[in-house]
Amino acid sequence: MKLDIEFAFEGFRILRKRPWAVAAWGVVFLLANLIGFGSFVPLALPALIQLFNSSGSAPDPAVIASLIAGLILPYIVLFIVMILAGAVVSCAVFRAALTDEKPGFGYLRLGGDEFRLILVHIIFSLMFVGFYLVCAIVGGILTFAFSQIDEDLAGLGVGLTILLGLGVMIWLMVRLSLFSVQSFDEKRINLFGSWKLTKGKAWTLFGGYLLAGILAVVVETIVMTVVWFVMAIVMFANMGAWQSIGNSATPDLTAILWVVGPMLAGYIAVFSLVAWPIMTAILVGAPAAAYRALSDRHPNTVEKIF
Repeated sequence: MKLDIEFAFEGFRILRKRPWAVAAWGVVFLLANLIGFGSFVPLALPALIQLFNSSGSAPDPAVIASLIAGLILPYIVLFIVMILAGAVVSCAVFRAALTDEKPGFGYLRLGGDEFRLILVHIIFSLMFVGFYLVCAIVGGILTFAFSQIDEDLAGLGVGLTILLGLGVMIWLMVRLSLFSVQSFDEKRINLFGSWKLTKGKAWTLFGGYLLAGILAVVVETIVMTVVWFVMAIVMFANMGAWQSIGNSATPDLTAILWVVGPMLAGYIAVFSLVAWPIMTAILVGAPAAAYRALSDRHPNTVEKIF
């Protein structure tokens, strides 16, 4: 079936058609960040304060060990929460792109589709770990072969491996890019279905994904510019507090957090509610729209973006 480069703009179609769904995705990301980053306060902050207050002397190994131990659980909590949030929102984007059903609360659910998507991502990650190992072996062979010709050519083997590996990796990612959305749509793990659908469409898909990535970066840059501008104003307004902290011989970490905390919270809130849901709609919506166009399971009756 014909694939138009317009699939790269699917995220904006969703944003225009279902703005409240995108807003709901922002709420999910905000809650995930509150839970994930919130776990750092009771679990890691005491060790951080102790380490900071002892920065003038030699670091205590026991304190460092306590800090590392205190960070393990928060990172695990953050990882699990963000994986779940990403799967929930990604499946919601798939539903928005593939169906005309009522969105409810942003097409959000937590069930078999979401856990299947997590499994798909695990499989995808393991595949590329295997690919990396193959590249490492090939790189070692090429480096050894070139070094036998001339020791100065050993670096050429490394360079060729990096270039070839990067090219093959991008090609594989494009060919397997519909793995997630197809497994979601068919409600089963379909590892090689994407390979069939993307046959002869690799360059169009690559161009569309590149365009979608650029659009996502533009969104992130705009939001980041606004956020940093506001943060600069807040920092200027709190100049007195910063000066008192800087003039202190032993700065108090609690005082620093009291000044930095609200800015960090605002940064996370804006990115969670605005940047991340829009970027997810763009980056996840693009392969969903490409799948919709290339598969025969969903008639391409969606209106044009432009």
